Formats: sequence, structure tokens, C-alpha cells
Amino acid sequence: MATASRISLFSVFVLFASAGAQAAEPRLFFSDLESGPNSGGEKNAGAYVTVYGKRFGAAQGSSTVTIGGGGASAYPVWTDTKITFQLGTAAASGDIMVTTAAGKSNPVPFTVRRGNIRFVSINGNDSSDGTFGKPWKTMPHAVQTITAGDIIYAMNGVRQIEEDGQGWNAAITLRSEWCAGSVARALVAYPGATVLAGARDGSPNFGVRTTDSSGGGGACQGNWVFAGLSLTSLAGMAIAGGSHWRIVGNDFTCPNGDGGGACFESNQVNYLQFYGNNVHDAGKIGASALYHGVYFSTDSSHIDMGWNTISNVHGCRGLQVHSSPLGNGGASDPTGRNQFDLSIHDNVIHDTQCDGMILATIDPSKGKVEVYNNIIYDAGKGPNNPEQTGGWACINIAGTTNNGVEGGGTVEIFQNTMYNCGTFRTPPYANSNAGVVNNAGNGNLKVRVRNNIFYQAANIPPFVSYIGTQLCTGSTPCPGIFGSNNLFFNTQIPGNPNITKSINKDPGFANLAAKDFHLTAGSAAKGAGADLGPGADMDGYPRGGTAGSDVGAFQFAVSTIAAINCALPAIVTPGIASCEVILTEAAASPGGVQLSFTSDTLALTMPASLSIDGGSARASIQLTSASVSTRVRAIVTVTMDGRDVTVPLWLLPAGSPLLTAVNNAASFAAASLSPGGMITAFGLNLGPANPATAKLNAQGRVDTELNGTVALFDGHPAALVYVAGSQVSALVPYGLLDARSVSVEISVRGRLSNPILLPVQSSSPGIFTANSSGKGQVLAFNEDGTRNGRQNPAHRGSVVVFYAVGLGETNPGGIDGQIASIPPSLPLTEISVQINGLAAEVLYAGSTSGSVAGVFQLNVRVPLTSDPGEAVPLSVSAAGAESQPGATIATE
Repeated sequence: MATASRISLFSVFVLFASAGAQAAEPRLFFSDLESGPNSGGEKNAGAYVTVYGKRFGAAQGSSTVTIGGGGASAYPVWTDTKITFQLGTAAASGDIMVTTAAGKSNPVPFTVRRGNIRFVSINGNDSSDGTFGKPWKTMPHAVQTITAGDIIYAMNGVRQIEEDGQGWNAAITLRSEWCAGSVARALVAYPGATVLAGARDGSPNFGVRTTDSSGGGGACQGNWVFAGLSLTSLAGMAIAGGSHWRIVGNDFTCPNGDGGGACFESNQVNYLQFYGNNVHDAGKIGASALYHGVYFSTDSSHIDMGWNTISNVHGCRGLQVHSSPLGNGGASDPTGRNQFDLSIHDNVIHDTQCDGMILATIDPSKGKVEVYNNIIYDAGKGPNNPEQTGGWACINIAGTTNNGVEGGGTVEIFQNTMYNCGTFRTPPYANSNAGVVNNAGNGNLKVRVRNNIFYQAANIPPFVSYIGTQLCTGSTPCPGIFGSNNLFFNTQIPGNPNITKSINKDPGFANLAAKDFHLTAGSAAKGAGADLGPGADMDGYPRGGTAGSDVGAFQFAVSTIAAINCALPAIVTPGIASCEVILTEAAASPGGVQLSFTSDTLALTMPASLSIDGGSARASIQLTSASVSTRVRAIVTVTMDGRDVTVPLWLLPAGSPLLTAVNNAASFAAASLSPGGMITAFGLNLGPANPATAKLNAQGRVDTELNGTVALFDGHPAALVYVAGSQVSALVPYGLLDARSVSVEISVRGRLSNPILLPVQSSSPGIFTANSSGKGQVLAFNEDGTRNGRQNPAHRGSVVVFYAVGLGETNPGGIDGQIASIPPSLPLTEISVQINGLAAEVLYAGSTSGSVAGVFQLNVRVPLTSDPGEAVPLSVSAAGAESQPGATIATE
């Protein structure tokens, strides 16, 4: 075991930041995986699943995810719009639900099933078995090895930038034999990882592609999930044939794209779900008009495309739907037929050379074709492409037929926001600049427009329609386009009598310069829409029915109280507390909104009411407390429009300690308690001004009292490491494992602070850093005993030693305050370490002789394949919990 210098663990400091408030109920949009195993994989806790939506909260806090009623086992990623969790053994088939303080989300179905979980790492080996401890090295090998129902997780830094040797000019090729089976395979980025397929210079031509029927054995049969990847080359992904494809949360960029194709293209694909992808910088300057951002090509039907962003497209369209025969055409050629069952919704498309989207060969009489809840702006901006062809609209319904029966039926375009489309001043064709174009020609294909916003440049019409060869833009009836309840601003108001209940007013966008198309309180779009039945807007807020329907992609969200946050959780009386009321949305009316305040104790005084100005979402208030002789828990209630929100506020006798925060003593992250962990509490009057460090009691253990200060966990005294006037560091008692939450208090000479309630989990890793901030250079030692740093980097392949807390229960079991000795105590859970995104070999993880129980020493080998650097990331994982981000070591 490598040795290192002894360290002092008794001077730990922190920066305290309060978490932001959550607003309304969380809303789920989709998940990357729809099924997977709840065992196997990392720590035998099953598959990682990512859900996307809104209003999850910036941090997890006390929020949870359940799967079929069972709680997830770990949460490596939690943001306001994205959560990644590991299923765990409690997960069952049923609905995924997110629960926050604001309520429960809508359900998203999930099926727990059997299947293998495999991993790819840059320091793996393709001769290994692909398990977490023995990962494969390359994605092509993984794709070619797994069977139906298996999931591949590619770790951080995995790249496939060269042709995979299959002869299809692709970084990753899918042959038919790697697609068979009715249960999906999946290639997914490991949580937080950056994984690349393809090369920006276009060699190979494709990031991921399938063979076609000429590839021997037929085309890929689908049943694949690709999620969380970075995909590039001339085409990031091109799939041909098969069904049940799920493409989720990927980043597509093809800056050198050209010729016929797109950054993402499907051909003869059915049942495709294209969700949450970012397709950007597609096509080189001067690219062919045949190149697009996304292209659903020949005979691709049953497509659901939602929550994507397509931007900065050179060549032509952001999205193209177009079907051409692969043979000679005619009745004997089954290919090139019109496409149907297309749902295009909740996307943002902007800055395209030609149309924002074109639906060229469609037949809604065979299945719905609908475009709704999209934002399309700055589309059709030019310049001309080399072929000097194309349309210049937000939405172009070309209505052509290249093979088979002509299309008919009605295309539904509703609840979209369209701004500044068709601004190219010298288009190759007259009357091709517009908001929406129906270019069907045969008259059988109709377009119905309802509840849309058209905010166009002057002299650019909202509609253009052709009946046979007759152009229809004026006041005569245009049977090709009909509808109602659309808002037109800064553009021609259609005189077509088939367009009814039109609105000619400013839509009142929140911030047009910043392209924020949410509605403000005075918007003419509010309540002006036709009721199209129950649904949701682009943010997931309900619309239709009792909620009414606004015009455009966003439903105006009525202001309600999200939370009231006080700067401190308590008042040492007599004293004052400053609090802030936060609304879910800006105040709805120019005159503002009124709030009223009440309390359940006469000791508190406050204004009876407060006004929040129109356009604002927050206001401050001061609460004043008279002296109290005993600790009192006051409840402050804020009322607005009949809705109450409460906040507890502790009133403390004069001279009492006041507790403001409890953090992990090493990482300084907001603490989750784990047995034997170390916390640092912050506040006022927590002890004498002169610092005091740990002392041993008669039993030879770290004492639970320092200069009159005691830290209490559900009333149980804890071993104290450090005490000063504003800071107390203590060891979490080992006996708390069965508790779900624990109240932490500080007692100073018999006076109690306010309590802070914290969750308990089996581990909460934190790494000690050199500057005692939780960030930057780790307190680590090289194999030769020198202190690690930019002047003394660790050699790749050598051993470094560093220190952590929060690794959980040990064997032998930990004893509160005991000084560690030989034999060492070892964590019961498996410990893994990553250096620069690579799995590092853990040679030792356990107690360090002479330090108090709960402080761990880790000896790990720097991966030979790690890129050197003065500050490469270092992290520890225990029982699914990760240490803080931003901890680094120096390597060479």
C-alpha cells in the first residue's frame, strides 16, 4: 500500500449558496429508454434512464423519481429539464413519475425486462466481457457483439472517428445481423459523458449508418435506441429500413455537409421517434439545395418528431419530408409512395437557408399529418444555393407525388409561433416567400391553420396557395387553405373568407430581441384560440378545456406563488428576517398582484399586504420578531388569489446559536447524511470565537463536546472535529442508517439552535481539496511521497493517494469517534474512481491509521491512457453516489 504524509482534517471552510425555488408541477416529455433491466450493470443496480421535461428543479433536494412505484437507486444527473437515474431493484414495470415539492408529474410508461448491460471505455479491451469492471474499448465491437435487449453505455471520452472496417464509409455501421430481434438494442452515453461518432471533416462520411439490401443479408431491421451521443461527419446518422427506431437527446453537427442527404436522414423507416435532439451547423457554406438538417426520406412514415432544435442550416431546409422511387417508378415499383402518420411538434427551427420545413410528398388521408407547438423563426433567409432552387417559408406543404396515388386529406397546422420567415429578397421563384405555403396543385390536399401566430416582415404574406396553376393570395376563397383563430401582426391580413376569427394585434412576446416567444400579460393571443381539446403547450402547461386556449406555441401561465424564501431560517430575537416571495410567472396584469401575510404567532409582525408590480416575478418583505423566552416554530403564510404557501421560521431566544447550512465537510456540497460521514455546519453563535479542534475522551475517542458546543443528530451527540463561532465540523453517527431523514441541531451551553432536516443515504462521497474549498487541486500525494500539484504531477501508471469522507458503513463496523488502527476498516460498498473520465484501478480504499473513523484513504493508479494535464478531473463513486465535480489532480 502506498504511503503519504499525514494531513490535518480539522480546518474546513465553505461557501454557502441557497437553492432556487421550484415553480409549478413537473412535466415529463419523454425518456431515452422505454425498457431495461433493474439489475446487472454498475453496482448491480440496473440500467440508467434519462427523462426530459420541465420544472424538475435545479437540484434534486428532496425530489424523487419512481418507476412502477419503486424508487430509483441513484441520481447522477438532476437539472431543471433533465434527470438521469439508475433503476435499482425497487423499480417495476409501470409509470415513471417525478415528484417535487410542487407535486407529481404526468406519467411516462416504462417496462422492466431482462437484458445485459455492457460498457465501453477508452481504457477498455475488446477482448474483455464488456462489464463495468472489464469494459470494451470500441463502440463498433460493442454494437456487433450485443444481442436483442442489451444496452451499451459508452463512457466519457469514447470516440470512433475512423471508418469501422465494414466498408460503408461510416464510423459505426449497422448490418442486418446486428439488428435482428423484436426487443430494442441501445447505444447510450454514460451519465454525463461526451461520446463522439464521426469526424467533422467528413472522413468517414457517416457517424452512424445502416447497410441497405445490397449489403448482404438485407437492411437493418431497426429496434435500436441511440441516445446522448455526439454525431458528426457529412451525415451524423443515416438509417435505412426497419422499424422502431428511437433517436433521443443527441447532438448532431455536420459543418461540412453537402450533396444529397442531411445531418440526420431516414430512408424506408417506419415508427421512428426523434426526440430532444440538437441538430445545428448543418451543411457548409454554399452547400447543395439537396442538403438539409433533418430528412425523412423515401417511404418513411409513422414518425413522431418532438422537442428538437434545428438551427443554422446551409443548403436548404431545416426539415424535409420527401419520397422518391428507388427503382424506375410506376405501379411495379413499390417505393417512393407518399408519406403519412407524421407528427411534428414542440420543435424550435431557426436560421435556415430555405424553408423551415417542407412536407413534400404526404397523404394525410392515410394517416394524420400534423404540425403543432413549434417555434419557427428566421427561416427562408437565403442566400441562393448553387442550384438556385427552393422555397422560402416557415412551413411549405409542397403536396407533390412522385409515385403512386396522389395525396389527399387535410394537413393540420396549429398552435405554432412563426416569426420573420421568407425574408430572402431575390428568390428564384415568385410567390415562394410566406409563412405557410400550400403548393399541392391538385386541389385534393388541404391545409387547416388554427391558433397560430404569424409575425412576418412587411410585405411577406402569411399564406400562399395554388389551385392547379392558379395562385391564390388575395381576398377570393382559397379552398387550399382554411382555418380560424390565427393572429397576424406586421403582415398582410388574409382576405380569404375561409380564414375566420383572425386577430390583428401585437402578440406581446416576452422578449423578441432574445427570441423569447412566451406571452406577456397583455398579449392579444391570450384566450383567443379555438378549443382544440385537452392538450399541453410547449412548456407542458395544460391548454384546452377548462384551461382555455391561447394562440401560439405557448399558453400564458397565470402567476401563482412558487415559494417564499427567507435569507435565514431563524431569527435570534429580537430581530428582523428578510424574505422574498417568488411567483411561477411574472405578475399577470400591469397593475400587479396583491399578496397578504399572516403568522401563527403574535411575536411576529409584518405588512398585511404587498403588491408585486406587473412584469415582475418577485418581491421582498421584512418580518420583525419580538423577544421570545423559548424556541418557537412560527409559520408564515402568504396568500394570493386564494392560494396559500407557507414557510417555517424559527424564533430563538437572545444569544442562541443560529444554524444556516449543513454541508459535506470535504466537498462543501449541500449535505446528504451518511453513516460515518463528516459535515460542516454554518451559522451564528455556534461556539466561542477562538477555534477548538478535536479532543479525546476517557475512552480514547473523539469527544462530543468542545468548549460547550454539542452537535445533535436526532438528539444524539456526535463526535466533534472543529468548533468556531460560525462553524462546527462533526462526524455523522453510524447508527442513523435506517432513518430516512435526520434533524441536525447545535447546542451551545444548553441553548438550542433551529433544526435543519437532512436526508439520509448510504453514502455521500466528498474529496478533500488542497485549498479546503471542495474545488480544484485535491489534497493528494504522489507515489514518491511528494504532494501532487502542477509542479509535481503524477506519472501515468503511478499511484496517487488522496482522502475522502462519506463512503458509508465499513467492515469491521465503524464506532463513533474511534481513532482508526490496524487492521483497517473497509467500505462495505464497491468504490470506483475516475481520473479524467477513465476508470482508475483502486488499490486500496479504507481507514487511515491515526485518523478518526469515517475518514478514508484511497490509493489509485493513474490510467496509462489518460491525457496528461495540470488539472484533470478526479471523482469517487460509492453506492451510486458521486463526489463533487471540480476536484482535480495533476498528471503527466
